[in-house]
Amino acid sequence: MTKVSSYQAAGIPIRCVKYENLISDPYRTVSNMFSHVGVSLDLVDTALPAMERDSHAGLQFSKENRKSHPGWVETEAAIRRCNKVLQVFNLPDLHSDILMGGTL
Repeated sequence: MTKVSSYQAAGIPIRCVKYENLISDPYRTVSNMFSHVGVSLDLVDTALPAMERDSHAGLQFSKENRKSHPGWVETEAAIRRCNKVLQVFNLPDLHSDILMGGTL
């Protein structure tokens, strides 16, 4: 049983949001999120522009800092190193599709 499933089994109405859904269909995904938590759908159009801004602005790994300090380069060797670390913690590898119950 996943952690999400255990919360749902306990009657906690938790839902997951896939990042891919936010990117591919932000209006629908945000509308589903708002509906789930009882926020007026009239506010979706106000919320969507906030998603266009960098949520990490001012932090070391913000978009503007990554431009001047590229750091991560996705090479096969880098992916293998990351996947080894993820495996130690029993986490899915970088390119796995993670499916969770109750996904919006």
